[in-house]
Amino acid sequence: MKFPGSQSLKKYSRFFTIFLVTAFFASALVLLSESRGPLNLQSRNAYASDGDSLRFGNQRVRLWGIDAPELEQTCTKPDGLEWPCGRVSRDRLAARIKNVTVKCSGTQHDQFGRLLATCTVNGRDIGSQMVREG
Repeated sequence: MKFPGSQSLKKYSRFFTIFLVTAFFASALVLLSESRGPLNLQSRNAYASDGDSLRFGNQRVRLWGIDAPELEQTCTKPDGLEWPCGRVSRDRLAARIKNVTVKCSGTQHDQFGRLLATCTVNGRDIGSQMVREG
């Protein structure tokens, strides 16, 4: 015996089941992504992309808590002369991490997909040292 609207009920039932399964998997993905612990990186082969960013192979890292000049940025001295402050900043960071083990730890990523991390060399925070040096 068929009841009026039974086809419609089956259609909504199927839709509701698909909705619940999709919601379950979406919730599971969110919980898994939030439950990840810190990402820890360590390498003697890290290199400076600019004054506040490093690379560990394909993994890009942004030093947490600092903002250095962009690589192509110039700055003006009090006497009016321009100097390549972005390149100088990158070169200073490169010198600080050359031939040493760099350790980075972070849990978040910025809008460009870079890991936001605190990085150290011999237990000293690289970002803090860069800020102190100007």
